Amino acid sequence: MNLKTILTFFLLTAAVLWTGQWIANSNSHYSLAVICGGVFILLSFFRPDIGLLVAIISALLLPGLPLGAAGETSAYYLGRKLVLRYEDIIILMLFAGWWAQSTVRKIFGIESKVPRLPFSAAIFVFIGVAALATVIGIAQETTTLTRGGLFFFKRLEYFLVFFMTYRILSDEKDVLLFLKVFLMVSFVVMMIGLGQIAATHGRGLVYSTFTEVGANPLASFYLLLIPFSLSFFLKAPTGKMRLGMGLYLIAALINFIFTRSRGGYIAFIFMAVAFFVTLKKYQWIFPSLLLVAFLYFLLPQNVQKEFESLKAAVPTRHLDAEQVRHYLSILTPENFARLVRQSGVDPSWGQRLNALIITLPLVVRHPLFGAGLGSVDLAYVDNQYVLDLVSLGLIGLGAFLFLLYKLYRFIDAMCYLTRDMNVWISSAALGIYSGFIGLLVHGLTVTNFYTIRTMVPFWFLMGILAAVYRLLKTEEEKKEPANPV
Repeated sequence: MNLKTILTFFLLTAAVLWTGQWIANSNSHYSLAVICGGVFILLSFFRPDIGLLVAIISALLLPGLPLGAAGETSAYYLGRKLVLRYEDIIILMLFAGWWAQSTVRKIFGIESKVPRLPFSAAIFVFIGVAALATVIGIAQETTTLTRGGLFFFKRLEYFLVFFMTYRILSDEKDVLLFLKVFLMVSFVVMMIGLGQIAATHGRGLVYSTFTEVGANPLASFYLLLIPFSLSFFLKAPTGKMRLGMGLYLIAALINFIFTRSRGGYIAFIFMAVAFFVTLKKYQWIFPSLLLVAFLYFLLPQNVQKEFESLKAAVPTRHLDAEQVRHYLSILTPENFARLVRQSGVDPSWGQRLNALIITLPLVVRHPLFGAGLGSVDLAYVDNQYVLDLVSLGLIGLGAFLFLLYKLYRFIDAMCYLTRDMNVWISSAALGIYSGFIGLLVHGLTVTNFYTIRTMVPFWFLMGILAAVYRLLKTEEEKKEPANPV
């Protein structure tokens, strides 16, 4: 045994003893919660695949009751808190069980080696930069330990989901099972959304399952799900499967439309073009646009207005040049807001522009590592890239963009490598590629890389794709001739 193994053993033993002592001195409610948590950790230790399924299902379907939140104390709080939820704790407990199992397997020398992923270094670089930026932000008092820690944890837990999925899925059978479970759970989410639409007679937004989470972030989830299901529909080997996936796709489209997310509508165009170009089905682009135009006239009037308001991002009234120069010479949030109103730009778009102006001083004061995670509220900017620029600075934003670039290269390569594999796997690769393009564009109007209902599915699917990559590498090594003695 090495020093690391001995230290791990003593830490686990101390944790068990402390937990037992804490249960003995706590009230029944906390004791029951800890016992249930301990049972789930044991389950994740012996069957991490089942624990992972529980975590994915809980992230999509649990009511999302908050355990705690960060947001009210922010100088830039606009009413959208970053919340620690029960599903976050479930992911942590899953990680604890899986990590303990991996440690035991290493002790006994039965832990299998896995190939290094092309983008794993980019993930670790981003985590390191985010941690450093947050520590600097706490030191310079632009964020707090609670807020910074919670914001950092929310980014970290999605990577944990990815690495656990990558390591837990061991063969093609596991990959296919988890893909099908994901589709089934997503179907339940869509049925809940259709129920909400029917209950409000088409007037209400589609919220995230049982909670009133903003529908704009939820649009990112459907930007992933729509190309995913469309790919299965086009590649279905049987008519029965194609019919089922066609109905599935229609349900996803209806839910997406009723999120009434204008940024999502714009991102949908980029996602659709990427899908058909990658599939080399250029002839489908124009008919798809005609179908969307036809469906537009079948929508309720309130949803049609959301589409029509897209043109409000462009100024509609002429502004006097002298007036513009006057406002810009004494640029303040109030003057900029007045300028936006007089130009005829939609208030929602104007608020985003106004937030950019207000955050510029933070970027100027802290250009390299930003003001730290948690220094700016999620809804304050509603732009993932600007939020990372303010929170992590130019270095942090660069690390994030580099990670996105490496992810794009990997997903693009997997679309090619999986083209002759099982239809479920090749369809998933194409769906993830197109959905990723949609997420990148939608990130201009929402902080979607923080949203658990989007990021857990995304990194879960990325973990599945990485597991397929590992299977291909293993198969490639088996085909290589042995070196001569």
